[in-house]
Amino acid sequence: MNQNRPDVILILGSDTDAKIVVDSGMLDIFEQAGVECRQCIISAHRHDRDLSSEFNMAWSGYAQVIIGVASMSAQLPGAIAAKTTDRHVVLGVALASPDRPDASDAVDAMTRTPAGTAVGFCGIGKNGLINAAIIACQIVGKKKPEVVSPGLERWRQLQRSKKPPQSGVDLRQLLAEMEKK
Repeated sequence: MNQNRPDVILILGSDTDAKIVVDSGMLDIFEQAGVECRQCIISAHRHDRDLSSEFNMAWSGYAQVIIGVASMSAQLPGAIAAKTTDRHVVLGVALASPDRPDASDAVDAMTRTPAGTAVGFCGIGKNGLINAAIIACQIVGKKKPEVVSPGLERWRQLQRSKKPPQSGVDLRQLLAEMEKK
């Protein structure tokens, strides 16, 4: 991946967030879709100047999407949105923390940004990370459809093959079988 000309900048608020990001498969989605992703760890609370320098790269015209991933009070996506321009879509993903395993504080911070400081909230944890990756790929795919669309479709086909549809199912029997496992 060329991290000097990224399509997406992924900013984690803490190195403790790295495991869930890797385990979610988010980075695999970017790779399969051919989307270049720069990965950074920058605390909005402790490293405001470093956060600003990342935007110099984004403002240079490469990145189209900036994703902020954070737990606890989760000011990161809002701080990103406050510093960026209209050319960049800012997405936020809330993560659980030891103090708030339901991620409620992070969700509140991301969904209550003031008008004009737009953050697209993608969800919580693994599902939110996957949703953010898909949305980012769809945005980048508007400029690079020949690369992104086939890769994203391959990923979707793989997901569909893991859990095929079931028709004419006896739900009581299905539930009993699931409870045995």
